[in-house]
Amino acid sequence: MQFTNNPRADLRRTFRKPPDGRIRRGSLLVFLRHDLKSLYGPEDSFGGHFSMPLLAALGIFSGFELLSKYWCGKTHIGQKDVVEFLTVVAGLSTSDADTLIQLRNSLAHGYTLGTQRRDDDRPYSFSLDTAGTGQAPIVRCLAPHSYVVNMWSLKRHFIEATGRCRAALAQDGVRLGNFQVCVRNLGEVAVRA
Repeated sequence: MQFTNNPRADLRRTFRKPPDGRIRRGSLLVFLRHDLKSLYGPEDSFGGHFSMPLLAALGIFSGFELLSKYWCGKTHIGQKDVVEFLTVVAGLSTSDADTLIQLRNSLAHGYTLGTQRRDDDRPYSFSLDTAGTGQAPIVRCLAPHSYVVNMWSLKRHFIEATGRCRAALAQDGVRLGNFQVCVRNLGEVAVRA
């Protein structure tokens, strides 16, 4: 990434829409969004075939964490920072954010659909729903400790959170400066043929 002394230029480059063709250089976010398109189709399309939902969910959660880093202006964040991002910027309820964090943990630490929360040993069991068009609730509780996460709604929330994060950073000079430092620390991705 060509860094400048202009945080708005860095903001534009970091949040640019991923190209349809091969990508050679860009921010981590652009590469992630580009790769996710191969799992869930164009960013503006909801419904239809959802290829590899477990891998896509893990990719989306990586995206939420990356956006949380940009939002916080830090390269090392904790669950509390991600929950803050999911509630303040992405607009999720605290309950949905906490449940999604547990799904993220179950996928990231064991590639499973179940986990126990560390602080109180509360069990969580998940199912992923690939039906619908993104209008379903993102999290639906079936029974105590049993949840369904709609993948199209998860995708929609990620795409919307990307735009909201960019807009929120652009409106807050302190966060924008912190974002610029964070982006420089995270670097960019370059692919060599």
